[in-house]
Amino acid sequence: MAQSIIDAFTDNEQQEVAEYDLTEETVLKHSISKRIYLLTNEENSFAEGDYVTMLLGRKPVVRGLIAKNTKKGAAFKVTKVYSGELFNAIVPQTRVQIIRGDDSFFRLKKPEQKEEEVKIESEEDLFDETDLLDENEYEEESKGGSIKNDNMIFFGFGYAKSFNPQSFTVDGSTATASGGDETNAIQLNGSYAYQMIKNVWIEGVVGRHDVSDWPHTGLQTTIWEFTGRIKYLINGPAYTFFLPYIGFQIKRLDSPSAGSDAEGIEQAQKVAELQDVAEAEDQTVAIGVTFLRRLVPGWFIKADIGTDILAFGLALEF
Repeated sequence: MAQSIIDAFTDNEQQEVAEYDLTEETVLKHSISKRIYLLTNEENSFAEGDYVTMLLGRKPVVRGLIAKNTKKGAAFKVTKVYSGELFNAIVPQTRVQIIRGDDSFFRLKKPEQKEEEVKIESEEDLFDETDLLDENEYEEESKGGSIKNDNMIFFGFGYAKSFNPQSFTVDGSTATASGGDETNAIQLNGSYAYQMIKNVWIEGVVGRHDVSDWPHTGLQTTIWEFTGRIKYLINGPAYTFFLPYIGFQIKRLDSPSAGSDAEGIEQAQKVAELQDVAEAEDQTVAIGVTFLRRLVPGWFIKADIGTDILAFGLALEF
């Protein structure tokens, strides 16, 4: 008979399992550092905030906290490892046993040093980064910057360059335009940012707004702005962050009816409309600063103040 890995790496003189009915669950996945596990909770044997012990072959392996519990699974955060060898043997789809609460009766010999466990006194404590997110445990998963997570998305609105309504007066082969001067308009925009190295971020921004009666009365034009930025994060007071940036912005216009063959439009006017659309497209350097103010862990108020846009909205790190 083949020797079991559980028997090979377990000191039976120090550990013993009592006669107790344990619930069995399945490990769905784990983080790169193996500090966070996603478990099933088919038997509904634990809830958010519970301390539980994970066993393999009825041998204690790790102890931890249920930080999140949903219908799809439960997030198990490791706080203590009983057996390093058995801990490494836990992989996705492994069936493990779970005991909720006190596990002292599972061990004949108690550890010499008792690790202080995080106390959960309210629902807010489940999302307290100071207690639940130990920076040393996440060095392998993040760049170690002031913002721990490496991804951020943003959605909001801003003020971008636009145009006033424009009309043409045609005299023979010449079209004279009136109006059409630059103004500001509200623009919907969104962005995605990624932390390449510690506190250095790259960001892609997309903005869009419509202009009515431009380049001529009755026409509608959509203005798209695409911006790439590189940023450096600087800590500020009271949970604020400042990210000076430099980038490049490309402006593109979509005006399907400009210069069309609609009845009654003079050739000179068609040419003028197409010229206005082509001249409005632009490529420029973008310089500015992004301001972030943390609301709760993971959520920020965000403002962009730069040569490319003045924007406000909400950002989420993940």
